[in-house]
Amino acid sequence: MNSKITDALRYMRDEYGEEVFYNTRQAKNLLDDLCPHMPRERIQVKNFIEMNGYPALKYAGEAYPVVRSKLIDTYKGIYNVNDEIAEWVLDVFSVFLGYIGEEGSGISASSSVLSIVSGYKDQAEEYGAKVVKTPGKEDAPAEPADPPPRIVPKPAAAAKAAQRKPTPINVKHRHIAADYHTVAIKEDGTVAATGYNNFGQCNVWHWFDIISVAAGSGFTVGLRKNGTVVAAGRNDFDQCNVGKWQDVIAISAGARHTVGLLPDGTVIAAGQNKYGECLVSDWRNVTAVFAGNQCTYAIKRDKKILARGYNKNIDYDISRLSNIIRIADANPHGALALKADGTVVKARKSMKGDFSKIRNVSELVSTPDCFIGLRKDGTVRVLAYYWESSGVECSPDEWSEICEIAAGRYHVVGLRKDGTLVAAMLHTNRSLDRGQCGVEGWEGIRV
Repeated sequence: MNSKITDALRYMRDEYGEEVFYNTRQAKNLLDDLCPHMPRERIQVKNFIEMNGYPALKYAGEAYPVVRSKLIDTYKGIYNVNDEIAEWVLDVFSVFLGYIGEEGSGISASSSVLSIVSGYKDQAEEYGAKVVKTPGKEDAPAEPADPPPRIVPKPAAAAKAAQRKPTPINVKHRHIAADYHTVAIKEDGTVAATGYNNFGQCNVWHWFDIISVAAGSGFTVGLRKNGTVVAAGRNDFDQCNVGKWQDVIAISAGARHTVGLLPDGTVIAAGQNKYGECLVSDWRNVTAVFAGNQCTYAIKRDKKILARGYNKNIDYDISRLSNIIRIADANPHGALALKADGTVVKARKSMKGDFSKIRNVSELVSTPDCFIGLRKDGTVRVLAYYWESSGVECSPDEWSEICEIAAGRYHVVGLRKDGTLVAAMLHTNRSLDRGQCGVEGWEGIRV
């Protein structure tokens, strides 16, 4: 049983490289195909992959014993498994990383994993793992002899892992977000909310240590400074099932899905997948993510765009676009991309409107029917609207000293440099006002 799973994991590593262990969906599918009759261990390994234990071990270095101990405790607590299973899962991955064999770490390898690996000495050594054969109970000496095998980072493997460690990604956190409701992070890390609360999307007063927020259709997502994610509100497509995410550095919320960016440049997603908007686990070298309405976009290190989802919004041949820093999606009208030089370009060639003369834009947001830009001078402009009625109602042209903007379904919010907020409806239909603009008097919002 155990040996077949170990072989399967080894095959995955051979075929797809180490990065497969960051890819929850792909790893699950492979394990299901390769080990269809190994339910208990297979489930535990899949759970381990979900909690991102593998990358935590990979970059542990000299802190490996402490990291391993904490992962075992966390793993047992989350999945309610016993010590034997928890240690077995940790040690299986430790073998691949070369943390096995030397003495002095203070951590003993479980006999189960050592016996597994002893049968695959050649393959294990190929991956830099020093194999130690542990005698069975019948062969054990009557009196204590040499100390048991210890697990420590193998210097060569640790150095190689350090070389592979990705460069940290600098992301811009969102301090305000909007849909039919408005949320904002206070200086103390708590969150204020107002507007439509039919799904409990405004029930965020108990959140703490929040550094970034995102608002979807009837739900709210928050990123804590420790890399964990919280969510409240509508969860009909599991878009709020993000409680097990770890080491997240950026978040975004679409109509029915949530997207997270990890430090290694990979992407995770939860929620509706009608058009493949959550099939993003194979993306690499990503520096920013944007969840649209049934679409997901990403910007790579080379400033190129990746896109999945509703294919009427974009041209899938968007490799022509370069030097992009932000994407805004207005389903079904299309998407705009903001370039580093402050100009705006179409992500779909057939979109209506001429954006060639737009200059000096520092931030770009959208509603389902509108694009709004924040200029470098702190003013705000409606760049395009597609209402069936007579147009927009608000006049954000009068706003000044704005450092961040957010667009809801029918309103726009601006965060001033002094930590106060302004908001205005974008539509003349008063029945669309659900209190989402009730931010007057809010102060001390994080800038």
